Amino acid sequence: MIKYEMKKVFQSPLLLGLLLFFTSINVLLMADHIPSRGSVNVLSDIVGTYGEKATEETLHSMESDLQEGLVWSNSHVEGERYQSLNEALNDSDAPWKESIPQKRYEQLQILHLYSQTGSQADAFYRELDFTTFSSSVIQQHGLSGGAADTVRSQFKKIEGRKQEVAANDEHLAFFFHGLTFKMHTFLFKEIGLILLFEVMALVVLLSAYVSTYEFEQRTDLVVFSTKRGRKLMRDKLAASLCSAGIFAGGLTGLTLLVYFILFDYSQLWHSSFSNYFMRETPVPYISWWNLSFIEYVGLFVALVIAVQLIFSAISWLLSIWLKNSYLVYLAFAVVLGLFLWIPGLVPGHSPLIFAAQFSPFILMLNPHAWFTVNNPMTMFSYYELMTILSWGIGLGGLSLFRLHRFKYQAIS
Repeated sequence: MIKYEMKKVFQSPLLLGLLLFFTSINVLLMADHIPSRGSVNVLSDIVGTYGEKATEETLHSMESDLQEGLVWSNSHVEGERYQSLNEALNDSDAPWKESIPQKRYEQLQILHLYSQTGSQADAFYRELDFTTFSSSVIQQHGLSGGAADTVRSQFKKIEGRKQEVAANDEHLAFFFHGLTFKMHTFLFKEIGLILLFEVMALVVLLSAYVSTYEFEQRTDLVVFSTKRGRKLMRDKLAASLCSAGIFAGGLTGLTLLVYFILFDYSQLWHSSFSNYFMRETPVPYISWWNLSFIEYVGLFVALVIAVQLIFSAISWLLSIWLKNSYLVYLAFAVVLGLFLWIPGLVPGHSPLIFAAQFSPFILMLNPHAWFTVNNPMTMFSYYELMTILSWGIGLGGLSLFRLHRFKYQAIS
């Protein structure tokens, strides 16, 4: 019966049409960044030539090649010579730029950028002190009392993680220059956030469609009147969860596949996620654990699917109660708004302000900060896991209770 229920989903023109529509939207979003792809993809050549980390030996080798570029540029000017490659690159009227191939010019620019950034990494992490950030975070969010103490305690843990990053040389791993290209924000915040809302829309639609099908087709009195019929809601729950996982994984997989075809990450899969190069703000991205980029992507996909399974279970519970797909959509929107509103009601002095963040609705708003120390309100090492487990266990128990009640309730 589970196969039969899932068949309804995969034969629905609306759901399949939305899947293709959302995929097209994501591809068009990526297309806007295609003009910068050439400069971005130069990094793979750099990593292939110099290695994965900006060690002293690597930086020395890069500097030697940059000096060759300086000599070459000086050979194409008359009179006063450039004292540095940076001066040569910033000279907009330089005659040598007309004789150098565009690709070679971009390579020199990017090589100089990464050489300069890599030479700053160690000093930056020595001066970076997370314990001093707690005061500004407390003031920014209006925290006091127990909530402020929680922030101070967490920032001490973050400082320990930062020291671990520096000791392991995680910060020296090459990655796309964050201040220039903002690739992390583009992939995990812009595309990631849109993707999460797209999948949520699909999951709520399919879960409500499957779970209310008999009620809306007016066949419920026939189907649910038998002993086996009452067990059908269990099959509908399983079908909703399985279909939600497939649709979530499918749309996420298609989106990431197109993204990684367009942008060359071939040399960066095993780069440390907690690197200095990816920094887009005064605080660099630091994961709670020593993760490679491909491991981070894997965790991202797994969490996207897990969040959508929770949304599917919520939709199923609403469907048993409301028995109408349109009312389920409306009720889910109300639940979403409610859980986004609740954290704003908690007083700033109470540690409960952090407890209010442990919901899948809050979780999905900041995909770029998942598994990192970079969101002050969710800077707990197991925030994502605890959110999924607590909601999963709670919804699992509630689902069992509703299945038991459904066996004996009147169908009308």
